[in-house]
Amino acid sequence: KLAVAGYKMSNYDLALKYAEDAVKQLRKRANPDQKALSQYLIQMGKILQKQNKTDQAIQKYQEAIEAYQSLSGNHAEAVAAIYFNIGNA
Repeated sequence: KLAVAGYKMSNYDLALKYAEDAVKQLRKRANPDQKALSQYLIQMGKILQKQNKTDQAIQKYQEAIEAYQSLSGNHAEAVAAIYFNIGNA
């Protein structure tokens, strides 16, 4: 939530720091919540886009797609939204 707050206040460095911290904490877990992980990665992609770091943003979006693909069920709509973000990067 702190990453989102920083993003909304246009404090992208702070928002990125909080999102990175959340991703690190999730990845340390034995069975990380892949949906939460993908959401933080998407947030990082959006922040990096705002900072004109397109290549890094696309990398985070691709990581988010991988996280969604590891989940069971149909997440085509979420993945399509990520591809939309990549197209706008």
